[in-house]
Amino acid sequence: MIRILLSFFLLFSVIQANAQDPGPSPLTLADQHFDAGRYQEAVAAYTIVITRDSFTFEPFYNRGLAYLNLKNYEAALTDLDRALLLNAGSKDGFSNRALVKVHLKDMEGAQYDYGKAIRLAPQDAALYYQCALALLLDNKTAPARQHLLKSIELAPSAPAHIELGKLSDVAGDFEAAKRHFDKAIQLNAGSAEAYFYRALTLEQLAQHTAAEADYSTTVKLDPAHADAYFNRALLRHMRGNTSGAIQDLTKVIALDKSRSEAYANRAMAYTQTGQTQEALADYNKAISLNSKNAEFYTKRGELKIKVKDYAGGEKDFTRALSLDAKSPDAYLGRGYCYMALKQTAKACTDLTKAHQLGNRNAIELMKYNKCN
Repeated sequence: MIRILLSFFLLFSVIQANAQDPGPSPLTLADQHFDAGRYQEAVAAYTIVITRDSFTFEPFYNRGLAYLNLKNYEAALTDLDRALLLNAGSKDGFSNRALVKVHLKDMEGAQYDYGKAIRLAPQDAALYYQCALALLLDNKTAPARQHLLKSIELAPSAPAHIELGKLSDVAGDFEAAKRHFDKAIQLNAGSAEAYFYRALTLEQLAQHTAAEADYSTTVKLDPAHADAYFNRALLRHMRGNTSGAIQDLTKVIALDKSRSEAYANRAMAYTQTGQTQEALADYNKAISLNSKNAEFYTKRGELKIKVKDYAGGEKDFTRALSLDAKSPDAYLGRGYCYMALKQTAKACTDLTKAHQLGNRNAIELMKYNKCN
């Protein structure tokens, strides 16, 4: 009997303890899901909160952010609209709704919302930067520049200087662009983007050694930066470092096997080193990826001339001319193939056309082929 009463007492104590500790509230549980990145669960939990209270800002706002992270932009917009009706003084509400509108390609709406957020927090440098990005997406470069300058005035940042550098580069003011990229690197020496864009500008300034160094820093900071490897390869090839160019292009291909121009450029490098079979394989791959590029056919045709495959070369040059009827190099190459194939009249026609289009090498072949 005593045991039974004791057991009953213990059971009552457990029930009483559970009654005193009901667990986290639905809103707390929703926030926990959100903070852990469980956005689908967060949406479900916030929905429960909203069904109990549809006049509170926080659950609509947070569910809107969860939808944003789930890339359900229409649902995010609906929730943020409702949240801002409940609290029109939320800077973050307007800035996040602006981001949703950017994803929905409503650039005017995004700029309006960023403007509202800026009026609520006129000293927030990040808002000016974010608005500048929306303006750039809408091709409004002048106001974008002003917003970037204001962002830097309030709080200098590498991203803002990078965007200003890009604008200066596009405008042809390469010295100004370099100054902005220099400042970005000063503010964040770990920014691969800043080094990459400074390298592009240094190329425009014909500072090729410095540009190559910046591309090297870019890939050190970001080993998966295919564009930096590709651009460094072109620089190395131009400066006579053919083996280095091949190494870089091989890296590009490892990162992106669909990049036809990487295969084509590696083929040119292989041709220079006498690796004709490797070059031919790369041209074949480049053409399989992009069969509408006339230059690929022209270059493969030139390689076929090297290996004395004149019939194959003629076919490639003919294909190139079907894609670009004003290619002097294709006319010259096909004319050479016709000479080798003893088709004198056709050779003269093509060589004459190549000469008319500005290929200076055509005149010597015309003399050799005794073209009138």
